[in-house]
Amino acid sequence: MPDLIEMLGDQEPLARAEAAEKLAVLGSTAKYAVPVLITVLDDTDADVRGAAAIALGRIGPDAHDAVDKLIGLLEDPMELVRWAALLGLGTYRACGSCGHPRFDRGAAEVPRPNAVCGC
Repeated sequence: MPDLIEMLGDQEPLARAEAAEKLAVLGSTAKYAVPVLITVLDDTDADVRGAAAIALGRIGPDAHDAVDKLIGLLEDPMELVRWAALLGLGTYRACGSCGHPRFDRGAAEVPRPNAVCGC
């Protein structure tokens, strides 16, 4: 995984996007890439921003620090990035106790009220 994290800083946009896509496939095991993926959401290339948004969504609860940045991408000038941000945010919900974001992986998993917010 360190190689993929390093690739997120590559000069070539295609390499950066490919690294983010591979991290997305790794899902929650790629949680150590979250801080770098959050910075990649500011990339000048739309494909890279989109791939990072999807990767963060697939990482799950460990990517909760990205929620505000993903919400900001809903205003991105590129439609591809806006859709990717929606996918990244798609399974985030508000906690019933405090309103902070919480993440549910899907219907197969029992929702936990404090999965992200910690209340």
